[in-house]
Amino acid sequence: MKTVLIITALAALAGFALYSQSSPALTGVATEVKTLSAESAFLDFIQSHGKHYKDHVEFRTRYTNFLKTHILIQEHNAKKLLSIMGHN
Repeated sequence: MKTVLIITALAALAGFALYSQSSPALTGVATEVKTLSAESAFLDFIQSHGKHYKDHVEFRTRYTNFLKTHILIQEHNAKKLLSIMGHN
């Protein structure tokens, strides 16, 4: 069951990657972060928090939100301030 979920998630992420390349609104976001790193972090987040999405549209929406937050976290943490950010 988990294998099927992971394969489905990877397929949805591949579809999102194609979508983001053709969408001007997401092109800048997708190029800011190494896509593979963000995808891996998102899949880890899904698995560790037991998330389930009803369809690829919701999955893509959640991934887009995650990606935007992931970028903010990386930018903040790159500044080497006293505080660090992370996903929760």
